[in-house]
Amino acid sequence: MDCLREDELGYLLKRREEVIEEQREIQTTIQSSRNWRKRDILSQARKWGWEIVRRRARHPTQAVRGHLRVSIPGHGDGDFLGVGIAHRVLKELAEPKLTELQLQRQECSDQIVNFLVGRGIEFSSLRELGLLIEQIEFLEEQNLKLKRRIEESEEVALDLLVEKEHENQKLANRIRELAEEQLQVQEIVSRAILALKELKHIFDQLQNAVNYIPIPEIRSSLQSYLNRIMAIFKANLPSTGSRKLLQKNEQDIYQANLEDNHGSHREP
Repeated sequence: MDCLREDELGYLLKRREEVIEEQREIQTTIQSSRNWRKRDILSQARKWGWEIVRRRARHPTQAVRGHLRVSIPGHGDGDFLGVGIAHRVLKELAEPKLTELQLQRQECSDQIVNFLVGRGIEFSSLRELGLLIEQIEFLEEQNLKLKRRIEESEEVALDLLVEKEHENQKLANRIRELAEEQLQVQEIVSRAILALKELKHIFDQLQNAVNYIPIPEIRSSLQSYLNRIMAIFKANLPSTGSRKLLQKNEQDIYQANLEDNHGSHREP
């Protein structure tokens, strides 16, 4: 035992602390005031190394571990056990595990003592040795807590980063949707303006034709209709400022349409 390396001392201290923590957890389970169902007792027994043997209806279920046997009361797995009964059964089930852990704890302590004695460290009493072990365990625990805090801080920072990235992605998607909607609206408005301008061009051609009608009565009657149409155009055509918002490609399309219309109305 005295030839243990220094790195194994840390392992022994950590293992001893794990054993102590497991002992505490078992004691907490035994003393729990919760309502235990039979299935909960059976599950706990399996965790503590027991094998469950189910017998016929009139015989209780048994937990078996080596030559040890513990009867588990209750007919169905969903039956509640009384608090006193549950504590008694849990105590019986935990006893072999607690004994096993106590032996492991003592073995770790013996190896730690042998390691220190092998390094020339002597103790005037067991109390002095116990205090030293407690001090070493305290330092190990503080190092473990510090490591956990660092890991937790890293996890929190990573969670915040992921959350912000998700929010930024949602915002970018929303901006993209709004931009697409705006482009669709602009396209519809632009097409409507082009259609009105084409109608206005046709109206101008009609106006020129009416002006050349030699019969005043017919010319006057047709002019009244044209005036009504002109009023509609004035009410619906965009303002000068709005017209400036037309894109260059829309203006090119409009110009091409005008040229086509001129060509279609030319005299043969």
